[in-house]
Amino acid sequence: MSEEDVSSALNLIGKAAKQSDRWWFFALLIIGMIYVGWERMQSAHEQEALRKEIVEVREAQMAYLREKTQIVTEALVNNTRALQENTAVLSRFDARRNE
Repeated sequence: MSEEDVSSALNLIGKAAKQSDRWWFFALLIIGMIYVGWERMQSAHEQEALRKEIVEVREAQMAYLREKTQIVTEALVNNTRALQENTAVLSRFDARRNE
């Protein structure tokens, strides 16, 4: 950017500042800033609500998984016990057969 371009831009800004509509610009700028701030606040509240919902869902999923893990563990223990009992019965049966 040359010195002439900078000077031209500054002259243009100076002319715009002298216009009677500059108060509209400032009013719209302030309204826009207020609106952006309000939107950011709303967005923050929505994000916090989503975080809480995600935590609740995660806790519910973990509780469900713990419950199902307990059921599977009990089934595994019962099946292991039954397999040991059946092995003992078969061993006795095999021992009798070999007598």
